This record gives sequence, structure tokens and C-alpha cells, in this order.
Amino acid sequence: MLLFQGKSKEYLDINIQIAQDAKRISYSKGVAIANFRIGKALNMRGDFEQSIRHLIIAEHEGYTQNSEQLKADINRVYGDNENKLGLYNIAIEREKRILNGKIGSKDLIYSIACNKIGEDFLALNRFDSAYFYHKKAYVSLLNADSTTQVIALSIVCGNLSSDWGRQNQPDSARFYLFKSLKLAEQTKYPYALQVATKKAGSFFFTQKKYDSALVYFHRSLQLVGRSNYMYEFKSLYKSLYETYSLNHNDSKSMYYLKLYTAISDSITTLEKKGMPVAISEIDSDHERFFTKNKNRLLQILVIITFSIVTIFVLAYYHSFKMLKKEKDKRVTDKKEFLDSLAESRSQAEIDAFSMLVELAKKRDPAFFIKFNELIPNFSGRLLARFPDLSASDFEFCVYLKMNFDTKEIARYANMTVRSVEAKKYRIRKKFGISSHEDINMWIATNI
Repeated sequence: MLLFQGKSKEYLDINIQIAQDAKRISYSKGVAIANFRIGKALNMRGDFEQSIRHLIIAEHEGYTQNSEQLKADINRVYGDNENKLGLYNIAIEREKRILNGKIGSKDLIYSIACNKIGEDFLALNRFDSAYFYHKKAYVSLLNADSTTQVIALSIVCGNLSSDWGRQNQPDSARFYLFKSLKLAEQTKYPYALQVATKKAGSFFFTQKKYDSALVYFHRSLQLVGRSNYMYEFKSLYKSLYETYSLNHNDSKSMYYLKLYTAISDSITTLEKKGMPVAISEIDSDHERFFTKNKNRLLQILVIITFSIVTIFVLAYYHSFKMLKKEKDKRVTDKKEFLDSLAESRSQAEIDAFSMLVELAKKRDPAFFIKFNELIPNFSGRLLARFPDLSASDFEFCVYLKMNFDTKEIARYANMTVRSVEAKKYRIRKKFGISSHEDINMWIATNI
């Protein structure tokens, strides 16, 4: 339970020692379980490359071949790696194997797999499917009695709260949220409390109760503590800078935006290292699965084809990345919009900005027209300082002003990630922006 207590380093150190000792005496069960636990902990810390390597060791141990429970656990963590790398459909396929295997519907791993599938569908914006699997996980955990089961039920209730919130059903969302918080308090484990309080912050954010949202987000951030769960830090930094922006606290917003940008860069590096290992394992896994399941030939061929296409695209772009779909609308910290919002605080302006982000996502030509309506002085100031700016450079600066990151610009402008990075370099050189300065910050504060 050390992981649930936020003690990931201690958990890793113990299991690394167990794995070494078990290997020394050729104890297959010890090697398999210890390497699985190492893979799970590294996944939570964002080190996907090493996580997958340890899962492979666990998967190939003799003990694992005779343990349906451990096979299911390994598949679950593989799926979690694939989810965080943006390979949602592959994660769903892998996690569904748990549901179709020999694991019973009352087993904890079955409930966790349902919840994870729901999270994958949520990332794909397939909300009905997400709710179906979250509810399935909830039903299977209703008679939870062990601490681990109660933690799982608390997390599932938090996801159901989010599902109802997206359907504009605040009463149902509130019901599941308070149930999640109550269950988390019952366990007294930091991880359960951290996840539940983050969900509470998100709920109050959607209700536009920003002060309450900030209380819960900060509580969640405090609970993450020294766990080094990078994705939790990233999510909370993003939520805090967005909430402070809408609460008209520019300095706090900028502070958390800097933290969010820094940790996002670190995670991108880890994802770049982990992606080729994940793709290689997916390809090997499909080959093994094809051999054992000839009656599912067509399905496996589709998956293998998808993997080959994915590898080709990643090799072509030289970045081994797959673009993730955004779960939440990004909120800008640009000065003009915040000033305007501070003066009127009208719902109409908030909606207009949300629509602007949606236009960018759809590559709608009306995006630039709407941008000039919302921030009319930007074009004049930019061209006054840099009169020889090309049309494409001007459009690129608009995306930077919107605080879109590299992946978003690539998607909205129909460019490759590498082309966006090259464009940023040229803009830095043309504008005289130091390599130590964040280009989005510079545009936001100087133009």
C-alpha cells in the first residue's frame, strides 16, 4: 500500500531489492511479481520506457504463464502506459482482454479494468461509452469491503461525477463527488484523497465557484507531495493556472503556468523515449496474440496494421509521438483577454473565447476573424514592431498568443511537430527572444 501512501520511492527500492534477490536464487514468482510492481510504480512516475521493460520481464517469467491474476495485472499496467502515451484504442483493446479472460466480474482487477476503459473512452470524447464502463465498475464494487476496493470505488465515483457533470446534471455529479470524498476519507490514504479532491476542484470549476475550486486543487497538490507522480502534478498545475486566470489573479496564474510548461516539457521527453518501446511491445504482443487466437484473425490483422501505420508515421516525423486529444478546453493567460474579462466578467465573453478555441481546433478560417474581434489591438502592435512579418509568421504568432503548445499548433495549423519547432526557432531569432525565455510568455507580455 506504499503507492497509495505516496511513497513511490520506498516502494521502488523495496521491489528492486526483491527482484534482485529472487533472480539470484531463480525464484520465478518473486522475479515476476517484483518486476510487475516496479513497472507499475514507474508508470505512475511517467517513466514509460523502463516501466514497459520491467513488465516484459514479469510477463515472460514461468510463474506468470500459470497466473491469470498476474497476467491481468500486467495487461492493466500496459494499458495505463498506452493511455498516457495517447494510444487509447490499443489500451482499450488490451484492457478488454481482462474482461474477456478468466477473471470474475467480482474481482478487483475486473473493476479497475472497466474504470480504465471508461477513462480511455473519455479521452476519445466517447462519453456514452465512458459512462457505461464507469457504471459497470461502480456496480462491481458496490459491496467493497477491503481498503483497496474502497479506494477503487472512490476513484470510480469521482469519474462518474465527471461524467454527470459533462451532461449538465450537477445534482447527480454532486452526489457521486461527495460519495467519492467520503470513501476517500474512510480509507485515509493520500492517493485516494488526492484523486477525490482533484475531482472536487474540477466540479467547482465547472460550477464557476473558483474560490472553492482553488481550495480543493491546492489540497490535492499538497497530497501529491513527494510521490513524483508527474501526470498528477501536470494536471493540477494546469487546473490551478486556469482557475487563477478566471479568478483574475494574474501573478498566480503565470506562476502555475510556468510550472505546467516545465513539467509538460519533461513529460514530452519521457513520452518520446517511451513511445518506441511501447510500439515495439505492442507489435510483439500482437504477434503472440495472433498465434494463440487464430479464430480472431481479422481483428488481430487490423490491430497489427494499425501498429505498422503508427510506426511509419512516427518514423516519418522523427519524434515518436502521437498527438493526444485534449480533455479540457485551454484557457489563455494573455493580458488583453484577462483585462477585458476583468472589466465585464460576462458569460458572453467567456463563451466567445471558448468558441475561439473550438474554431482553432476545427481549422475554421473564421478563427482569425474572431481572434481580431476579441483582441483587436494585437495585430496592430505586432505589425508595428515587425512590419516585414509574413502572413504565415503572423498566423503563427496568433497561435502563440492563444498560448497553444507545440502539439496543438501542429494540429490546428496542419503542420508537423518538427515544423512547429523550426518555426518557433525562426520567430525567436527574428524577434530576438532568448532561448532561456518561454516564447508563449514573451508574446503574451510583450505584444
